[in-house]
This record gives sequence, C-alpha cells and structure tokens, in this order.
Amino acid sequence: MPTAQIIIIGNEILTGKYADQNGPYLIHRLRQLGVDVVAIHTIPDVIETISDHIRRAKDAVDWVLTTGGVGPTHDDVTMQAVAEALDVSLKPDKDLQEKMQARFGQPLSEGFERMTNLPEGCALWWEGDVAFPLVVCENVLVFPGVPFLLQRKFEAIAYRLGGEPVQTRRVMLDAKETDIAFALEAIQNANPDVSIGSYPRRSDTGWFIVLTIESRDETALQTCTATIENAFSTYVMDAD
Repeated sequence: MPTAQIIIIGNEILTGKYADQNGPYLIHRLRQLGVDVVAIHTIPDVIETISDHIRRAKDAVDWVLTTGGVGPTHDDVTMQAVAEALDVSLKPDKDLQEKMQARFGQPLSEGFERMTNLPEGCALWWEGDVAFPLVVCENVLVFPGVPFLLQRKFEAIAYRLGGEPVQTRRVMLDAKETDIAFALEAIQNANPDVSIGSYPRRSDTGWFIVLTIESRDETALQTCTATIENAFSTYVMDAD
C-alpha cells in the first residue's frame, strides 16, 4: 500500500502558540484513503532542518506531505528548503505569475510575487476551487499551514493518493490488560494479516479496555474479531 510521512512546519506549533490541527486531520484522511502513515514530524521554520527531513523522507515513502511555511513573510521558508532538498534552484514561475495576474486582473503585489518563486521542475495541481495551486515536487506535496486551506486543497487531490482502505472493528472489555495480555498475544501471533491494538480507558465506573482489530482482508478481520469475542466472552461489554 502507499506510504506517507507528514512534516508539520512552524515555530508556532513548537512554541504552543497554536495547536496543530493539520497532523490529526491528515492522519485520519490518509487512513481512510488506504495510505499508511509511517511517521509524523513537527519541526521549526529552519531551512536546513526542513530540507534534511524532506531529503530523508522522500526516498523512504511514496508521499511526503509538508504543511506550513508557504506564505510571503520572512519566516515562510518551505519552498527554499524543498529546493535545497531536491538540489534544484528556486526561481520565479512565469506561468504561475501569468495565471495569477489573469485571475486577479492586476499586477501582483511584491508579496504575492514572492509566493510564485518555486523549486525548479515542480508540478502545479489546480484541482478544486483554489486561488493558488498545490505545489508538487517529485513526491513532495507542499500544503499551506492554515487548516481551512490545507483541507480544501487536500480534499481536491485526495483521489490521487488512495490505496486500499483499512477495515476496523472494536471490542470493549471490562477487564485489565494483565487479565488478557498473554491470550491476546497468542491471538495476534495466529493472525498475521490483522493488527490488534489494546488501549486502557477510564470511565466514571472504572477501567476498561478498547481493542481495535484492523486489516485490509475482510475475511481475516471477521475471523479474528470472532476469535477475540469468544476468547474474552466473559469480559465483552460492547463490539462494533
């Protein structure tokens, strides 16, 4: 299945000025599309740091998604970092400038013109109702940091990324993890095409466990879920 790394760029996230909304959104949507997220990194607006992460990620996964640092201000350095990571020049994209001028019907402001300095050889994806395209450099997708804009752009190009979605079942147990650990491990070992997660939770009445059973193989998923429900029948509170 397709794999992805997410790189969240911005001092505002690392300093707590704003909570990251883009990472959770992208993880959720990529999961729905069948893309396996193997890592997520939150890093500062430092060109060398950004380029180093991109350079290592682009050879390790199918897609690298960056968020933030694409505006016209001094701290928006993502495009320069992408260019360095890919060992290409950052230069004005004349075609993009012409499209922007035609769209807005007036000469571009200095700030807007700065945003048309792009890594050489990048592609522009114009899907959706967007004023500015998604910049794609090899397998690196450069998204804005503003959650509303990121989500609009992502939904427009999501069809390009999809794999085979993972199916999920949940079983809730009125038990402690120490009660089920060894039996659950045996079930996992016997079902290699299924991933089982165990997550303790606490309610007003006490502790319970949420088991998640996940697979791209529907038959394997159903078989494993039934095995778990039978093995822990005295503990089962709910299942879906």
